[in-house]
Amino acid sequence: MPNRSPVRAIVLLLLVLAGAAAIGVLAYNAGVQHGFVEASRTAAVPPEGTPRVYVWPGPWGPGYFPVFPFVFGFLLVAVVLRGLLWGGPGRGAWRRGECGPRHDGVPPAFDDWHRRAHERMAGAPPPPERTA
Repeated sequence: MPNRSPVRAIVLLLLVLAGAAAIGVLAYNAGVQHGFVEASRTAAVPPEGTPRVYVWPGPWGPGYFPVFPFVFGFLLVAVVLRGLLWGGPGRGAWRRGECGPRHDGVPPAFDDWHRRAHERMAGAPPPPERTA
């Protein structure tokens, strides 16, 4: 019966993955280099009769108009989903008092300690003033 070690299988798998990654990187780099060569060949001299078109974006630059609808749409969807899923403003858990600090049900020991702390503060002399 052959000895099938899981370490050998893992090492073999890592070698195969490393080889595939190396082939992929080399193929990608070869494609990029080929693209550079072809782009420089076609962009070097425009063919005769090609009109020259100059684009001026304006004094304010290219602007952010293409991005604005996506941001506005995202915020609109977020507000609508909030209203549908969480009950909208005024009906959420914060408005009903289910979240946040609660003042009922304070343990008596804490209440006693809190009262004594304030009594001590009332009888303490004020701190000395600093002079610069």
